[in-house]
Amino acid sequence: MKIKNIFLFLIIPSIILILIIFFIFAIQKEKQNKKETIIYEQKNFFKTPKKLLSKFDNNYSKALAYLGLNRFIIGLQNNIYEYKTLWIGDKEIFIEKILNGNLGTASSPLIFGTINFLGEKLNKKINLFINDYLAYNSINKSNSETQTFILELKNDKNHFFINDFEDTLGDGYCFFNAIVFLLDQEINNWKNIIFSDIPYTQILTDKEILQISVNL
Repeated sequence: MKIKNIFLFLIIPSIILILIIFFIFAIQKEKQNKKETIIYEQKNFFKTPKKLLSKFDNNYSKALAYLGLNRFIIGLQNNIYEYKTLWIGDKEIFIEKILNGNLGTASSPLIFGTINFLGEKLNKKINLFINDYLAYNSINKSNSETQTFILELKNDKNHFFINDFEDTLGDGYCFFNAIVFLLDQEINNWKNIIFSDIPYTQILTDKEILQISVNL
């Protein structure tokens, strides 16, 4: 009888101890999994200018292309008429190439999204002239005090440039190379204005952009 009592006295606490250790381990494991998930999700969001630019090796033209695509997809998602019209007319917007940083040229939706993004962030009404014709104007909210900013480009065989064919790098991002150059000339600190606002800007992840575009 005494042996049985001693046995129970030793075994029961041991079982309880094992169960406690097991539950502690399980809880810690769950916390670790949640932590890893959070870290993974944060990597997909460009909450700082540094993170956004680092995705494109600090290339402002490529980052601007992404932000233009982002603006266009959000416009589609919000069912804005002007965006839907361009989407119907030109569904080849090279989404995967933009996400991968190897764009071939700028399409209509991408151009429209870009000038609207710039107009919104710079608080300007942007008119884009291509080959001396008004091609696009931004539709962001404006008032009588909003300044109009004119961008003038040339285009020949899908190559965008400023004055001469050779004055703009033809790396697939010629439209953005030209825009960056013109902004550098006309608006002081435009990069700081735009990229300092990144933490407060809705920026979709690659996956979200692809999912939204497929479902439209």
